[in-house]
Amino acid sequence: MAKYKKKYIDIEAIIWDGKVKTICDFLFGHPNISWWPGQNGMIFIKNCNGLRECNLGDYIVKTPTGCIYPLSPDSFHMSYELSGE
Repeated sequence: MAKYKKKYIDIEAIIWDGKVKTICDFLFGHPNISWWPGQNGMIFIKNCNGLRECNLGDYIVKTPTGCIYPLSPDSFHMSYELSGE
């Protein structure tokens, strides 16, 4: 069985802190992405792949292709590191 690793790409990301301004600023200019609040600081993000749940402290990732999705802190840190740019 062959093993693969993720190719290097630069992404933008924020940590969901429960503030509406944070998500509005991050998603500004992305008309195909919608979101709405849930309970206890959780939000739902709808993108081309469906509905995703984002909890307080999760990362919200924006790829160069415009895909936006939430990741738990553990998943985020397994996949990404600070680029230094």
